Amino acid sequence: MLARLSPALVLIGGSVFALAALGGALYTISRPYYAPITPDAAPPLEIYCAAAMVKVADTIGKEYETAYGQKVILHSGKSQELLVRMEASKEGDLFLPADESFIRLADKKSLVSDVKNVASMHAVLVVHPKVAKEIKTWSDFIALGSNIGVASPGAAISKLTKQELQGRGLWDSLETAKPIHVGDVNGIGDKLLLSSIDVGITWDALANVLVERKPDLKIVKLKELDSVKARVQIAVVKTTTQRDHALRFIAFLRAKDKGAVHLKKAGYSDVDEAEAMDDQRELTIYAGSMLRPGLQKALDEFEKREKVRITRVYNGCGLLVSQMQVSDVPDLYFACDTSFMDKVREKFEEPSNVTTNQLMIVVPKGNPKEILKLTDLGQKGLRVGVGHEHQCALGQLTQETFIRTGVFAKVVNNIVARSPTGDFLVAQLLAGSLDVVVAYRTNITPYPNRLDGIPITGVPCAAPAQPIAVAKSSKYPELSRRLMEYLQTEESKERFEKLGFGWDAKSVKN
Repeated sequence: MLARLSPALVLIGGSVFALAALGGALYTISRPYYAPITPDAAPPLEIYCAAAMVKVADTIGKEYETAYGQKVILHSGKSQELLVRMEASKEGDLFLPADESFIRLADKKSLVSDVKNVASMHAVLVVHPKVAKEIKTWSDFIALGSNIGVASPGAAISKLTKQELQGRGLWDSLETAKPIHVGDVNGIGDKLLLSSIDVGITWDALANVLVERKPDLKIVKLKELDSVKARVQIAVVKTTTQRDHALRFIAFLRAKDKGAVHLKKAGYSDVDEAEAMDDQRELTIYAGSMLRPGLQKALDEFEKREKVRITRVYNGCGLLVSQMQVSDVPDLYFACDTSFMDKVREKFEEPSNVTTNQLMIVVPKGNPKEILKLTDLGQKGLRVGVGHEHQCALGQLTQETFIRTGVFAKVVNNIVARSPTGDFLVAQLLAGSLDVVVAYRTNITPYPNRLDGIPITGVPCAAPAQPIAVAKSSKYPELSRRLMEYLQTEESKERFEKLGFGWDAKSVKN
């Protein structure tokens, strides 16, 4: 393809790429991989956990605690009872019932958010060895009468079994047999191990555990129970005060190298494997230079929380876009303006506006040249500095503002400096080599005693929004989305506003 381009275009393209590569190298900041951290300062994670999930959730919880130092507390019981407790207490962090129907109920009541699939379970019979006759049919099963054990109505397995059997016209026959109700689904296993019942309806994953403990127990799959299936989901409780940690646990529970391993081993089917959470995870974020002060602390915190390394590349968005158009794409891109996001839009998921900034006419303290409006930048002999229109959003927006307000022809001859970032312009103004610059409000916030700024108003492009998006090619898309969300928290809002940014995120999360 390059062979079809003119030598001049190739030279220009090569120069832009070289500048981009150099700029990226100058503004790239990496962090070392984090070793296992000390105990998390956050309070324990409290999970409303269905009895059917307790054993595997406890195993995963202990591994999570070892990895991140945050204690996990399980509140176990029947799914229906857990839902009632959660609604009444308005406490807790996560809801892990045995079937998605309880998640739907909780969602209707606006109790949960961030729902994720985990795995599936199927109903089977577990038969005690004292049952001499082989159970092959529904009639064989019903014939055992009061020696049958079933979970109480509030348990997910009883709810789903009743729904399916009623549809087949078989529920009445089971009720007529007068089975023993034994509390939650784990009670079925306890009764079988104690020989208190001859047969029980339970989930296949729990049946496997029972057979491990007592090998002479027998698992029987009846065709009448084939359609009794529970899809396990987990959700964040909306009243949680540590949503970020709750999301981290969900990621751990579903990670193909963490929780998913235990779920498969325990016999759960259709395990919804998510991306790995190994200690070698690395994200790369490209961000406009002006965003750096607002990002640094949040990125440091996220690194520590998730045990991940984040490589940060800060530069003018024109240079960053040039890099992405000819080279690798980062996991996230935090652009200086929506127009630069649009140039690489096909490479990213749906962007979200986070902050806004304001173009300012920036002058030394006291405004010695008495510059009050854009037309004043055309004063004879004035040394004006602007952003480079091909290398950064600041330059492109400044040029567009000059053109839209009709001052471009008056000002262009006074422009003696074009820089890739607003910080460079402010540095030259402070050094005395420029009389006035056009920069962002955030560029002058650190110098209240040395600089004055006059906002440029009345032109939409003079107050740009800064969007962020996750790359479609990211190796860790869920982790990247969590970082994107982390940058829109209340704490992040406070940091950016302190630096002079406006806030444009649609919602702010605690």
